[in-house]
Amino acid sequence: MNSKEGIGSDRFWGLDPNTPAGAMLRMLPETFRLFERISTAMAVIAAQRAQRPLRLLLMAAPPADNLIPAVTIGLLVQDLVHRHQTGRPLLNGDIIVLTPVPRRSMTLLQNVKLNGISITEVWEVETLSRYTEESSSDKPRVYFANPGWIQRRTIHHLSSVVIDSFLPYVLRQLPDLLNTFQNVPLCILITPPLPENKRPIINNHEELTTWLWDPAAKQEPMDAQRRIWICEAGELGEALEEAEMCLWSCLDVAQSSFLSLKEAWGIYHQLRQLVVPLSDLEETVRPSLRNRLERLRAQEPPQADMEVRWYSLLSALDRAYQYLIALQEPPKFWALAFRLDELLRSTESNFLRVAVPTWAHQRILMLCLLSLFGERVLERIEVITPMQEARRVAAGDIRQTLLPGYRPASYRFLDLYFPEVIEVFAYPYEAALEQEFWSRFYADLEKWQQLESRRAALTRLGFEHFPKMPSPTPRPALVMEREVLQTRRARIVYPTPGFVIERLLESWDQEFEWSADREVDTSGRSVIPSGVDEVIQVALEDGRCLTYFPSQFVYVFYEAQDQVRRMQAAELRPGMRLVLLVDAVYEGLYERLLDALRARMGHVDRLYLDLWQAAKDQLRKNCVSLRDLHAQLAREGLSIQYPAFVTYFRGPDLDEATLAPLYEKDMAIMARRSGLFPNEQMIHETFRRIRVERKLRRQAGRALHQILRSIVSGTGYGYKEALQFAREIGEEVYDVFAAVEVVTICEVHK
Repeated sequence: MNSKEGIGSDRFWGLDPNTPAGAMLRMLPETFRLFERISTAMAVIAAQRAQRPLRLLLMAAPPADNLIPAVTIGLLVQDLVHRHQTGRPLLNGDIIVLTPVPRRSMTLLQNVKLNGISITEVWEVETLSRYTEESSSDKPRVYFANPGWIQRRTIHHLSSVVIDSFLPYVLRQLPDLLNTFQNVPLCILITPPLPENKRPIINNHEELTTWLWDPAAKQEPMDAQRRIWICEAGELGEALEEAEMCLWSCLDVAQSSFLSLKEAWGIYHQLRQLVVPLSDLEETVRPSLRNRLERLRAQEPPQADMEVRWYSLLSALDRAYQYLIALQEPPKFWALAFRLDELLRSTESNFLRVAVPTWAHQRILMLCLLSLFGERVLERIEVITPMQEARRVAAGDIRQTLLPGYRPASYRFLDLYFPEVIEVFAYPYEAALEQEFWSRFYADLEKWQQLESRRAALTRLGFEHFPKMPSPTPRPALVMEREVLQTRRARIVYPTPGFVIERLLESWDQEFEWSADREVDTSGRSVIPSGVDEVIQVALEDGRCLTYFPSQFVYVFYEAQDQVRRMQAAELRPGMRLVLLVDAVYEGLYERLLDALRARMGHVDRLYLDLWQAAKDQLRKNCVSLRDLHAQLAREGLSIQYPAFVTYFRGPDLDEATLAPLYEKDMAIMARRSGLFPNEQMIHETFRRIRVERKLRRQAGRALHQILRSIVSGTGYGYKEALQFAREIGEEVYDVFAAVEVVTICEVHK
């Protein structure tokens, strides 16, 4: 195709360069990619010509971080032109943009001008939440809202809705959101490429028009391959394969009626993706995988014909557990380590990303990699969880990625047309599943790249000219490699007389007055424990009911003390005020906020802070009790008192005092004892970054308390000012605060 007639040209789309749609291709910010500019023109044409109602699904392979502001700008510009030409609006009503990350899109929108006229001269652009004050302006509004707010607020007189559904928990809400906005004339959905098993949630809308921005349509190269490293594991692989088959068999019978099946799935996914020593993981999480398996044995399936399958499943999981607990490191650890060593030595590979199942895996793996590779880890490796990876990719941060097994279904969209190399470490049965997923998903997506599908979509949008369409994107290469690795049996450590591991764990819990965090449920749903007697039901005054297990952490706001306390769900009482995130009520507030603070820093800064966390983990791992460790460090010159020292090990906390000692000499004593810092310069560089994060935590803490005070006052006074303060800290922090709500507990049932 001639470049002058390519998909990014005016001629391809039949656009007059002097029309708003044609002008859009040139007037948008330079940071917008070609296909994002064209999406703006598509929105312009659709707003002017498309029949109503219009439901447009734009599936876009990453990166596509400007797609939300692009289509919103298209709608607004066409309305602006129509007002100028006719004196009447084209869009009769407000526009709402639903996105978990509103701040960046709002800023882009506010800076757009057409012939010297700013969007904000015609439209009022603001954040929407339950605490937003009603505007007294006569201007129509563009609301930016986290999708979690919509279920509890009615918005009238809407002309258009734009929904950012890139993250899994928003994608799950799409059916409810579409029903909420079923009478709105224009609705544009932005999603990643969705495999067929994910689209039925929105395909029941007959008027849905689908357009896929695959690499060929985007005019972006697609030469990244997917490499599968096969790890032979003998009995372990056989046990995990049997567990997978039993899980699917049980699911066919029970569907979603047996809650313990979800717990079994979670245990299975952790075992098959394990790249850290299981013994270390078991010392870190509560309840342990061992305890969770034992509790599952007490559960009886509701259907008689599922009983044999269920106990076969538990037997397979137990065999896999026993195999892994007997090893110093799981087979996938050394496969990953050898491959990382090759990549770190290569001049062709740049920054590397390793995605692991939970935060506990993340911290342990970081410690293991530091012991193997030292400073090279800080230079080029980032270890993150699936939700962190999804947020990074949604923001356009794309890296070569290594995975310890195929992704769970909720995150599999990240594999499709991914622009960087993905390497997967798989047991033989997982490799076979990879090939099956690969073939099925790409065959399904290629349906939307055919000439008939593209012409039908453009016709529905109001286009009249159809030059030659781009050919379907060739499937990325799938390369199978075989790794044969020797595993090491675990060292048998004989305890001193009278020493019991449970006593050690109990002493840790007594020192902290809390048990170690269980992994965050990134699905946005409750993690239901297998023992029904351990469920805590929390009824809220707004009618909702949340389900916790007793040791799950929650956040409570005490207005009189102006404090947010992190406590276990077992301590909740009626009248307490819970602090929640509207888009993921079971996700920890501080974990999310600290991740947002890290996201605004450079990746090297984040890795130095990860090194400090790994150093604290190493100190805790090597000591029988923190009191003994404190006494030893005090003899080496540590000036910190014990109560302050203990707080450094309490996990996610926004309090700046829990991050590290105030003075570098005290931090250096702890750093040297950890054995992870080869020289004094690295200690100094780490402390320099600790000071930066301490300042950010202080600022974020002030903004959070201002937000909470304005919410509980009932007047909303100071809410907008607090959001503005958060914006000055960083867009990511603003987005978290825009999702914060405070709810009062009505009843607690244990």
